[in-house]
Amino acid sequence: MSTLPIYPFDADRAIGTVIEIAGNTVKVNLPQAAAPGSRWHHGHQLEAGRVGEFVVVESGHAAVFGRITAVRLPERERLSVEEDLGGRPDVHPIGIVSLVASVDLASGKIEPGVPHHPRLGARCFSAHPLLIKWLAESTRFADTEGGAKLLTLATLPFSSETLIRVAPESLFGRHCAVLGTTGGGKSWTLARLIEEAGRHKSKILLIDPTGEFHTLNGPHIQHIHVNSDSAAEQRGSFEVVLPYKRLLEGDLFALFQPAPQSQAPKLRAAIKSLKTLHYARLVSGNPAKYASHEQAARALLTQVGEGRNIPKPESTRAPYENASRAFAELIDKPASEFEIAALAEQIQLECCWPSGQGASQNRYGGVHQGDLGYCINLVSRVEQIVSSSEFACLFRPGDKKDILMDVLLPFLANDSLSVLVLSLKELSFSNNIREIFVNSIGRQLLLFGRKNKLVSQPLIVFLDEAHQFIGKSLGEEGSKLKLDSFELIAKEGRKFGLTLCLATQRPRDIGQGILSQMGAYLVHRLTNPEDREIVERAAGDLDRSAAAFVPTLAAGQAILIGTDFPIPVTLQIIPPSTPPKSSGPRYQEFW
Repeated sequence: MSTLPIYPFDADRAIGTVIEIAGNTVKVNLPQAAAPGSRWHHGHQLEAGRVGEFVVVESGHAAVFGRITAVRLPERERLSVEEDLGGRPDVHPIGIVSLVASVDLASGKIEPGVPHHPRLGARCFSAHPLLIKWLAESTRFADTEGGAKLLTLATLPFSSETLIRVAPESLFGRHCAVLGTTGGGKSWTLARLIEEAGRHKSKILLIDPTGEFHTLNGPHIQHIHVNSDSAAEQRGSFEVVLPYKRLLEGDLFALFQPAPQSQAPKLRAAIKSLKTLHYARLVSGNPAKYASHEQAARALLTQVGEGRNIPKPESTRAPYENASRAFAELIDKPASEFEIAALAEQIQLECCWPSGQGASQNRYGGVHQGDLGYCINLVSRVEQIVSSSEFACLFRPGDKKDILMDVLLPFLANDSLSVLVLSLKELSFSNNIREIFVNSIGRQLLLFGRKNKLVSQPLIVFLDEAHQFIGKSLGEEGSKLKLDSFELIAKEGRKFGLTLCLATQRPRDIGQGILSQMGAYLVHRLTNPEDREIVERAAGDLDRSAAAFVPTLAAGQAILIGTDFPIPVTLQIIPPSTPPKSSGPRYQEFW
């Protein structure tokens, strides 16, 4: 840290004296706390004893920073503040100050906590706004050659002219979480962060579940959307798809929801059969590359002919079983390389007798009517999902752009673009498609990172409404899909140049595990005790004294907490120039 921007012990800002010292708190006489209003000193408001005010306490060669958390009168004086014939007698208020950090006056070095406590009789001063600004800003990069790249994020609530600027490394370097209940200003904070980051040569992917960020605009911003959205297209957005071949088997199970005992084995067998047929045709088309497998491929294709399915009932076993063994390494690849339109019919073809009813060592048996009966609703479900327009972004991509290969990779290589906004407004909520879609994108992003495609062009993924996509498991027991892509990014993405900025109104649904991976928090108003408790446990720097202010934050105010920020500071987020469309119903206008 650099030297202090201003001397902390200005006699004109003195507000009281320490009268009692405990582990992390002190009691202070605050003689001016009962004054009817604030006073001003050199153009800055001086509260002189208001709850929430930051103070500095003398401690030898150090300055101890704290925050007033309570103010009261001695018991014998509690009635003396009542109006008495137009006069008010003198009172002697006492304040409780929670101590949060110390600063060495000579070096300017900040020490979290209180290595050296103040003494009785030490003077207490109202902290100058420039001192709070100095503490709130990450100055590790201030001396960067050519000037530090900083984000102008907020002002101090009690000093609107004092701008707070933070380094992107401090805010996003170890992931960031923006938390707050509806109406607290969470969406505006996201928009402000994106606007500020977009002024630099940044790379941001914003996943927008509701479409409220369509208002973001500029030559450095590109909008894309899933499924037909004529209004978005008129604004310059274009439709993208995520072809099903990028999904894993677990994704398909979560979509089709087979019963674990009777349907899941048949679905798994059908996928394996169609993969085998796909690779048989691949091998047949590349005999030089796959010479050792050509015979197995030819035998299977002779049995299948031009059909798109592998017949099982009453057919010879050898062609399929030899091919599945020969292509085992290819079949075990996670990608869904097969013809999805043939899946429903192949499930029915898997319903044959493995023994008895005409089955032998060389042949499959006839149709197993019991298995077929158990699978008939799965077959109908697969047919309906694959043919539905709601799922066209997965199963009928046509010539639309692949969000990963045709959009994201060119976006990363394009120096003139900084922000890519993906709207999921028109993506259905049925059959967990939203969760699977977003989880698959996260999985592919982590794969890009592991291949070192993001090291020289770090990518920040802004995930709004993160509770919809994180900390969940889909499907039945035995075939559950854990939505863990973003959890893995939170744990290991940072070293690959891939970081997260999560936004949610329900921290308890995300859980302490992933929130504890966040290096910075912007906490707006949270009224639910469970949410506050989760945040308090996940953010070690948010002690109970600071957490007590969370339910009372005004709209647009947030507490900034993080490993690079010495103390939790309440900020007034600067409104974005193009706010998201997140307002509620306008009853006065339309009723």
